[in-house]
Amino acid sequence: MEEITLKIGGIAGAGIKSTGEIFAKICLRSGWHVFDYTEYPSLIRGGHNTYHVRAATEPIWSTVQYIHILIALNEEAVRLHLEHVIEGGVVVYDPSVVDAEKLGRGRSDVRFCAVPFAELAISSGGIEKMGNMVSIGAVVGLLHGSLKITKSVIADIFATKGEQIVSQNEVAAEAGYEYVQEHFSEPFAWTLHELDAPEQMLVAGNEALGFGALAGGVQFYAGYPMTPSSSILHFMAKYGPKQGVVVKHASDEIGAVNMCIGAGFAGARAMTASSGGGFSLMVESLGLAGITETPIVITEVQRGGPATGLPTWTEQADLRFVAHASQGEFPRVLLAPASVEECFTHAALALNLAEIAQTPVLILSDKLLAESQKSTEPFTSKHVAIDRGKLMTTREANRQKDYHRYEITEDGISPRAVPGLPNTLFLANSDEHDTYGYSEENAENRTAMVDKRARKLEQIKDLLPKPIIIGPKQADYTFITWGSTMGPVLDAMRILEAEGHSVQMYRLPVILPFPSEEVTQFLETTTQTILVENNSEGQLGGLIREKTGYELDVHMLKYDGRPFFPEEIVQNFLAMIEEAH
Repeated sequence: MEEITLKIGGIAGAGIKSTGEIFAKICLRSGWHVFDYTEYPSLIRGGHNTYHVRAATEPIWSTVQYIHILIALNEEAVRLHLEHVIEGGVVVYDPSVVDAEKLGRGRSDVRFCAVPFAELAISSGGIEKMGNMVSIGAVVGLLHGSLKITKSVIADIFATKGEQIVSQNEVAAEAGYEYVQEHFSEPFAWTLHELDAPEQMLVAGNEALGFGALAGGVQFYAGYPMTPSSSILHFMAKYGPKQGVVVKHASDEIGAVNMCIGAGFAGARAMTASSGGGFSLMVESLGLAGITETPIVITEVQRGGPATGLPTWTEQADLRFVAHASQGEFPRVLLAPASVEECFTHAALALNLAEIAQTPVLILSDKLLAESQKSTEPFTSKHVAIDRGKLMTTREANRQKDYHRYEITEDGISPRAVPGLPNTLFLANSDEHDTYGYSEENAENRTAMVDKRARKLEQIKDLLPKPIIIGPKQADYTFITWGSTMGPVLDAMRILEAEGHSVQMYRLPVILPFPSEEVTQFLETTTQTILVENNSEGQLGGLIREKTGYELDVHMLKYDGRPFFPEEIVQNFLAMIEEAH
């Protein structure tokens, strides 16, 4: 597999994100597979930002630490990232801003390419700010990539700003391209050659969730911005109304979730999203949805906690919290997508499950999955079938003579009427209730209602994705994981398999209802198990122990706000083997 990684680092506001995205799209249009990853501090303004693009000739699933090309926009970028530039790599910089070669003394294995970004931008008819386009052109030139593709990406990115801006940025990129051709003729070890590949798109997890929700027929979305869930609200505000979706920027998370409960009660497919602190505010209303049996979908995009924690960094430490949120007992579904593709399918599935089971459905994502872009085949909604469960029609309502909204049924799911239908008057509040919805506290009714609600999950078990095994069936070692850690594990497995190790991965796309039977059967025949989680307690491992009695052999945990890198997993794996012997 051929591979190119580029990192651009500098102060916030220097156009780092747009520069990184442009390079990612150049790689994509050249036919390469792409995964990108961004880091930025929890500041309103300023701080050191980075954008890491990984492109490969075969599918990839994660970001890595090593760098082939570093675009250093300031001294900090050199100091922080030079150690990760591999032998033969290159540092591209503007000598009027940073003396990277001086800072990098001692790294004779790295090339330093001084390119006057600002000077070339201005001399080519642009402004200093267009130095970023010079840097992109220079990188494409070093890689012997396509200037035509580069210009096409720039034209699309700046299309809304007018022909003059497009032209100036194209010329700036061309100036950088020609400069390195003239001044750095020594061959570079890596080339961005064009591949004959199927059409792909570049999409982040939050965008994929938005696409999935639209495909799944969401009708109402309310949210309050909170990193890293905010871009779901941005997506829905941009595209939702065009698809007939009512989108509301609520005053806070409590308002958002209660609006969704109201919309769900009224018959609309409703969804909201937040992150740890915002979801904390939603918890009491989560129970309201549970006891009133109101369909609602809530996405929780994890970041480092507790409290404000690490707002712009990733973690998987909310699993136990989301699984147990709210007082009392009621059925819930907890989905854990691991890729942008699953973000799409799980969002559509969640809307169906919520209405079929008339209960809250939660989607647990995280910053890495939410904000990293990955190349994938274009999504299609042709396989998405909308199932509204026992939602009553007007004709069915007309036949009602004694409607029981919370009727005790064999499957635990009662016929659901929405306000306005004839003959279906009922009461709904947060108290325990009888079949009409009137508050009722007698012991027999309470037991019957708890049992009725619990039976719902049995009805949807067959609709839930099963645990996934990737790799040889009888491997010597099994990585067990959930959510976004699938990506680095898959890429680590590729390395380990090439070195002759027998490894597989076992992943849970659904956390609740917990697939106890499947997991138990699997663990009965598995040898060495390695739990990989982005938290300090091994929360999935604890859940597996609770539900199956099995203690996983090795816990490989990381909780510094950064995702696992494949090379880390490989190193830890090899160290584990060495220690065992």
